[in-house]
Amino acid sequence: MQRNHVIIGLILLGVIFLAISLPLGLFWVAKSATQDEWNSKVSGRRTPAEIKGIMDAMVRYNQEPPNFLPQSGLDDHLCAATVINAMNFIVGEDLLQSVPAWFFQKTNQDKLTLVFDRSDDFTVEGSSVVEKKDRGFWLSKILPDPNGMYVLGYLYRDSVAMGTLAKKELGATLNSHLMLLLPKVGEHRWGFHLFHAPGKEHLNPVLIERLDDRMAKDFDLIYIWQIKGIELPEKGEDMFVVNDSLPYEKVHSHLNNGPEFLEYYLDTIAVWWLNFGRYEQFPDVVKLHDGVVKVPLNGKVFHGKVLGFYKKVPIYYHGHETQARSNFGQTWQCVEYANRFLVKACEHRNLERTGHADSYFWKAKAKGLESYLNGSLTAPQPDDLLIFDKSDSDGKVGHIAVITSVDKDKVCFVQQNFGKRWYDCLPVVVSDHNWYIEAGKPYPALVAGWVRAKNNAVNL
Repeated sequence: MQRNHVIIGLILLGVIFLAISLPLGLFWVAKSATQDEWNSKVSGRRTPAEIKGIMDAMVRYNQEPPNFLPQSGLDDHLCAATVINAMNFIVGEDLLQSVPAWFFQKTNQDKLTLVFDRSDDFTVEGSSVVEKKDRGFWLSKILPDPNGMYVLGYLYRDSVAMGTLAKKELGATLNSHLMLLLPKVGEHRWGFHLFHAPGKEHLNPVLIERLDDRMAKDFDLIYIWQIKGIELPEKGEDMFVVNDSLPYEKVHSHLNNGPEFLEYYLDTIAVWWLNFGRYEQFPDVVKLHDGVVKVPLNGKVFHGKVLGFYKKVPIYYHGHETQARSNFGQTWQCVEYANRFLVKACEHRNLERTGHADSYFWKAKAKGLESYLNGSLTAPQPDDLLIFDKSDSDGKVGHIAVITSVDKDKVCFVQQNFGKRWYDCLPVVVSDHNWYIEAGKPYPALVAGWVRAKNNAVNL
């Protein structure tokens, strides 16, 4: 009997040991894996041009903003943790401590300069923070340095933190959320906050140039902080931030499901487990150049997703028919990319609304282009447009691509509106100095030939 008691006791001790060691082991693995990924992508303080380039990219390609999941521990203060993590990632070091939004100033005061404060416009009434005086204003008239890096502290009136804010803890400010102010691109400024989701317009960085009746009624700006020691140049490096992390909507439901004192550990494990083997927790930063730049496509593609670049001009995934138009044509048709490439890379005039793909070959002269029939003595060259079409009278619209490289046995090109096959190569046969590009399935027609912008002509 006594022996049985010993065995039962040992079994219970083993169960208790596993119950404690297994979660701790998972937390250690999750924390280590997260830190290793962070270290592989954040190797040190980025240059001002790199910082500006990353922030510019978050606006220019705002259909797929990076998620910047916090390094570990997603809790009730998810908004602040996300924005602070984004800033640290963009800067390239752990510059700011991750805390609730209302302790952001208190905890990071040596790194911040308060440049705007309208907390006197608010008062605490019971369990609510109430705005006494409303006002609209332009951000550009408030910011002391147009090239600074700024964080907005705002109050979201439906926030679960309202009760906490109303208690006015020692050193707490009145903002329930944080937002990173992105650089001005074009005529507007944009803000990065929480719950961005690729391909969903209402969950992209928000337009925030001015705060007036166009802003959400539940949004009240209270503070603006400038991060010390960061002076951004007028032009940043050409960058792209690859979003290969799990969308927030897939993460959020798995968080805050345990006792509060265990949330940090449980959420760290949950985020790592959800990403394991499928997604990465932090984005990749890609520096663009004049060659072909391939973008990883591990996540879901959607209409408007960037597939890759050639000469810094992005190729977008078409996905489905739409009547929407860019400045260069209907999004994201093959002709739209060809026209955009001519304008951006070859300084050609905009050919928007000038016809289908086949017209670029059969009516090349009217478009200011030189055409060369497949089998021509004139070899194709990079930046030429490659046209697939049987004849001018076949009733088909054809297909168009942009040549990126040419050698004696193949020609490579980039294209839009051909599924995920945005980069491809076709065999070349040179016979008696005549250049033939051979095309077959999956392409809808033979190669009619190639056309060249006149200011891109060489060796003619």
